[in-house]
Amino acid sequence: MAPTSRLMRTTVAELVTRWPRTVRVFVRHRMACAGCAISRFESVADVAAIYRVPLDTFAKELERA
Repeated sequence: MAPTSRLMRTTVAELVTRWPRTVRVFVRHRMACAGCAISRFESVADVAAIYRVPLDTFAKELERA
């Protein structure tokens, strides 16, 4: 199943503010995104690409959190 486009367009800041449990997913992947100053501007899809995490896997983990 492909990740939802809405989730992929959501900024990291929006995601962790609305669903704080998702921070664990970023930490597990050793991403500094949850506390990064530019998290207001980068989407979930952006950070998955930057950190080379498969988008489907990352989306599933975020949705489970």
